[in-house]
Amino acid sequence: IEVASRVVRGDAAAEIAGVAAESRAGLIVMGVHGTLGSQAFWERSVPPKVSSRTRIPVLFVPIRSL
Repeated sequence: IEVASRVVRGDAAAEIAGVAAESRAGLIVMGVHGTLGSQAFWERSVPPKVSSRTRIPVLFVPIRSL
């Protein structure tokens, strides 16, 4: 598995989707806080916005507090 990171400025969802497309990523993996089924998550979080801007699969990984 090849992993890459990059720092860019701008709209987070648009930049993540754009960089993934430019690099021909096969998968976008994003850590998420909160409940995936909640209305607030789908309305205000970056991961669902990324998912709606790309055809690349997006994997949501819950982040648990220690």
